[in-house]
Amino acid sequence: MGSANTDPELRQWLRWASESGSTPLLVRPVAKAARMACSSDYALLRPLLVELRRRYPEGIGLAWAEALFCEGVSVVIVGVDKLDHAAEVIRQLADKSRADEVIPITCDLSRGESAKLVVETAMKRFGRIDILVNCAGAARAGDFFDLTDDDYLSAWALKCLGYIRMVREAARTMISNRDGQIVNIIGAGGGMPAATFLARSNVNAGLINFTRGVSKELARYNIRTDAISPGSVSTELANRLAEQTAEAGGTRVDEVKAATLRDIPMGRLIYPTEVANMVLFLVSDLSASMTGAEVLVDGWGKTRVFESGRSMQA
Repeated sequence: MGSANTDPELRQWLRWASESGSTPLLVRPVAKAARMACSSDYALLRPLLVELRRRYPEGIGLAWAEALFCEGVSVVIVGVDKLDHAAEVIRQLADKSRADEVIPITCDLSRGESAKLVVETAMKRFGRIDILVNCAGAARAGDFFDLTDDDYLSAWALKCLGYIRMVREAARTMISNRDGQIVNIIGAGGGMPAATFLARSNVNAGLINFTRGVSKELARYNIRTDAISPGSVSTELANRLAEQTAEAGGTRVDEVKAATLRDIPMGRLIYPTEVANMVLFLVSDLSASMTGAEVLVDGWGKTRVFESGRSMQA
């Protein structure tokens, strides 16, 4: 699972970075170089709450969980299955002394009590939460008239309410520290919906609105809240969505995939590690003045950036 998600050269480089103490990006205060350069206040390893994809933890979530772990971040990964294997993949990137810095929690984030359980577990283990990354949701694609109320409701319960609950619970702990970073992985469909992805794109649009709104509330506590909206990413989830789209349109899967590539000027899907790089950027001091922003990682020419209630298009 892990080798399909991260190319061998990158995996080898990440392992080398972790073992040698080198870091590709200073993520205050976890990077070893940052700990040497900064005051003792910055010596604490930052626990990270990571919501892996509900059904495909080998996708985007694992990519940046790995990258952040190599920065020295202690990680809590959350999902309904495959978590033990995901945790082992992450642990292999460092020596055994850091094995207890990867904590898998199996629970369904569409259930109201799950977010509180996750945050309580993280606080009990690490004593604080500095970073929250939300990445969940696998809404069904299909023809508008074939999608049921349950398709919409399940998408809202897991992704929209799941994100909101996680932000609410985690932000309460961040407020006491007057510091924190929240990143919501949303999706380009929130601003550019496709007819066969309405259950997903409706949720994404709501989460873009939520991210921009809650960022204003949390900014006074020095908590930054931003969003990443990936385009079509090379994951197992993308394969499943292509199959569902083909079924809805009465066409072949390879035709759907070819059409997707034609719509991307770069001519390829996004790699999970490219989304991971943006996560690293948004939780680092390199983006210290960014909050309420949505950044598209989509290989396309119409990137949207929303910040402080203003819209810019390039």
